[in-house]
Formats: sequence, structure tokens, C-alpha cells
Amino acid sequence: MAIKLGKNCKVSIASTAVGHIVGNLSYEVTDTVIDTTDRDASARTFQQLGWPTARLSLEAQYDIADTGQDALRAAMVSGAAVTVNLFPEGNTVGLPKFSGSMNIESASIVDAPTDGMILTKWSFTGAPLTESTV
Repeated sequence: MAIKLGKNCKVSIASTAVGHIVGNLSYEVTDTVIDTTDRDASARTFQQLGWPTARLSLEAQYDIADTGQDALRAAMVSGAAVTVNLFPEGNTVGLPKFSGSMNIESASIVDAPTDGMILTKWSFTGAPLTESTV
């Protein structure tokens, strides 16, 4: 399942908004298959189990003063999970909201063009986010 994220999409870490999101924001849920088959042919064989895994990625203009990006950097350094709130259509009352705990999988500088705007990419994984309304 993929959620369409429009130009009004907002992301917050706990209650702190992540600023300067510039594009390439995606959220997708896939089934992960784990093979628990015992290697011993005489032993009992287990079925393959699957459960959904969510992936979120976003690109933002790097801003050292942005409190949302600062929360991401602090969580990445400590290895802590973050509470992600995803607002696909904006954060106006009545619109859909997806929330849950995710781990930061990676953070990288995507582009450092000559205009001085540095883009960073953040990738997250975790259980699927829970849907509610703002």
C-alpha cells in the first residue's frame, strides 16, 4: 500500500514539525516474508510468516536551526525510535493523519548545489503507521 503525498504534505516528529520539505516524499507498506523453515529435514517445518513493514523517505532543505530536523539528528545519534506523524494533505482539522513509531534507517546529503541549498534525505522503517484524522 502506498499513500499519495501531495504538495501540502506535512511531517512532524512527535509534535515538532519538520521544516523545509522540498520533495521526493514517499510512504509505502510492504509484506515482509520471514522463512522460519528448520534446516533439519527430520524436524518440524514452520510456515513462512509475513507481516507488513513501512518505509518512509523525505528530502528537506538542510536547516541547522529547524527543530524538527534537530530532533531527527538527535534520534539518529542516540539510535532512538521517533514518533512520526504524516499528514498527506496538510494538518487541517478533519484531514487524514498517519502516526507511529519508526527507526531512522539512514540520513544523507543528497545534493549540495552551487546555490548553497543543501538537500538531505531521511529514510525510516517500522510498523505501518496508524490512520486517524487531525
